[in-house]
Amino acid sequence: MKQIYEAEKELQGELCWFESDGVLRLSCSLAIHGVLLEGLELYARTNVEDVDKDVVFMLRTGSKKSGYELLERICWRPKRPHSNKGRGPKKHRFTLITGGHVHSMYLNWYAEEGRMLKSNLPIAEPLDINSLNIEEVFNTVITRFSIKLIGQKFEAPPWQRDLFDYE
Repeated sequence: MKQIYEAEKELQGELCWFESDGVLRLSCSLAIHGVLLEGLELYARTNVEDVDKDVVFMLRTGSKKSGYELLERICWRPKRPHSNKGRGPKKHRFTLITGGHVHSMYLNWYAEEGRMLKSNLPIAEPLDINSLNIEEVFNTVITRFSIKLIGQKFEAPPWQRDLFDYE
């Protein structure tokens, strides 16, 4: 897993948001050295009505059928704070993170067994991204996930703005 995480990855296909049951999703396959790895993908999700907030970006591998293993997750302007409880390095234990944060590969790597911690990457640390717009956050994501774009263009999710939403 660490080799996959640390490798330079190339985005395959277009970056297109799609809606399913009120959730906007983006899913794009990734290749390493030109080789498409089955199940390795950049995935993002947000609620169709949560304009400019609560977007989650993930680097993951697996499938819906076999289950996904997350390598890293970034949360931008989350609705609820994240609590590390008593896990992870001492400086991150029992902390409450109210803004943007990252559930990094390295904080959630169980070295003794050479695997990720279970429980959906439970340990996070703050990431100063709340003041960024969605395009800037995406650039932060692809840099952290070591993903190279090959002509693709990122577009903000097609949120359903209402009369009271202002840009």
